[in-house]
Amino acid sequence: MRMKKIGRGRRRSDFRLQAIENARHKIAVLKKSFALHLPDDNAIQFSHIVKKFFSSFFALDYNLSYDEMEREIEGKVGNGEMREALTTFLKSMSLMEFGGTTPSKRKLSYFSRRFLSILSLAEAMARPRGEGSAIKKGIRAFERILGITERKKKEEENALERIYELLLIGHRLVSEGKIADAATVYSQVRLAYSRLSEESKKKVHPDIIYFYKKMMRKAE
Repeated sequence: MRMKKIGRGRRRSDFRLQAIENARHKIAVLKKSFALHLPDDNAIQFSHIVKKFFSSFFALDYNLSYDEMEREIEGKVGNGEMREALTTFLKSMSLMEFGGTTPSKRKLSYFSRRFLSILSLAEAMARPRGEGSAIKKGIRAFERILGITERKKKEEENALERIYELLLIGHRLVSEGKIADAATVYSQVRLAYSRLSEESKKKVHPDIIYFYKKMMRKAE
């Protein structure tokens, strides 16, 4: 099967803050769709979001286990409190992954809240102090007056949610061996992706590539 692969967008100016923003958005979308998908699908997608964040933020190999990520991070984070919070969370993720049972919606919601707390800690670690906040606040206030930002933001969020929903469907089809159907879903994803802004493309591009590679491996 030959499929057209989506090209990479522009390089991110601040990959750590972008990784945090991407993870927050994906968690919000996943939580909205918990009831629409099988527990196994939700657990796989949650694990992917977590691993993608840690691998992007700390420049780690995505394929490392949670235990291996924990050992790598111990040498990268100087703040003791933050290091303990990060490694404790990764220990919990490892236990959940190898616990022998699929986590319930309630348990995934709990882990999602913990992960959002981790993202807040990471943001404090990554964000420079006083990064032109007064100017940025003035720009945001002006945009709110015009009513441009919120409308565009909502349109982009809806488009991204649709892509994430399609990707969840696609992952399930690949797991079931329905590659032709998964390829149809991928075509729909590509069409939706082409209509996104460059900034939104950055958010979803890694997930689309991950799905594309998984589908192609299954098709071999």
